[in-house]
Amino acid sequence: MRDRTVVASDGPRQYGVSRFEAQGYRIMTMPPKPRKSIVLCATQRCGSTMICEDMRNAGTLGLPEEHFLPWQSLKPDMNWAPHLEGVYRRGSGENGVFAVKIMANQMATLDACLATMMPAAESDGRAFPYVRSLFSDATWVWLRRDDVVRQAISREMATQTGVNHATGDTEADHFAGNLLQGYKPDYNVQTQFNEHAIAAKVSSITEENLLWQRFFYDWEIQPLSLIYEDNCRDFPGYLHRLAAAAGLDIPADLPERAMVRLSNAINDEWFETYTDRIINRAVDNRR
Repeated sequence: MRDRTVVASDGPRQYGVSRFEAQGYRIMTMPPKPRKSIVLCATQRCGSTMICEDMRNAGTLGLPEEHFLPWQSLKPDMNWAPHLEGVYRRGSGENGVFAVKIMANQMATLDACLATMMPAAESDGRAFPYVRSLFSDATWVWLRRDDVVRQAISREMATQTGVNHATGDTEADHFAGNLLQGYKPDYNVQTQFNEHAIAAKVSSITEENLLWQRFFYDWEIQPLSLIYEDNCRDFPGYLHRLAAAAGLDIPADLPERAMVRLSNAINDEWFETYTDRIINRAVDNRR
């Protein structure tokens, strides 16, 4: 069956679009783009929520969060245009700067949703052309961790505990999901080391980083690369680099983060156990 959708970028009755409406076509009006956009390209447990909080605290770098997360379920005949307008609204600060965090494993579904409401994108086999088209003039920021094993351990810890983030104060109001309000050092005492689950997550993280690498390669994007371990040592320096890349300024004095570090001695024990087994297998294979 022929697709009966027409995209109107400036209103449903300009450029003769009403002719299509009269013939029973579904009209999708694209909302106007923000004046400036910042896209955080992330993988789960890479330290991205810390960066989102720092950006939100700055007051000039948008209100980043996983605003496209509800788009993970493709729904037939859904008009995503009003939802895109809502994404722009929720991610924009008072100065009109928009920021969003997108996880690598959300890209395929997001691109498919955008394809239902945007003009056909020329891809020539390149990855996720509709995401690229939507953010054609954005500042791209690639977030990663050097230590993929510890990132995988963090994922497994979150899977077992249901806790992704924590605040130092039990009364703190925070945007993050799966939040432990008031950090408790024993929050993960009931967890069990699972080598195979961690190994699977190491593999997934590697593939997700490769997805971003290929996307940037395909579209000749030179993202600002931010490494979690460096960011922890260089605050607010890394945030100044991000702001400069977007052509923006941030205030000299920034509020203190509400978030605190979740990783504790149990994470360290798992890291040692996991890497000990890798070393032992290497020694055994040498014999």
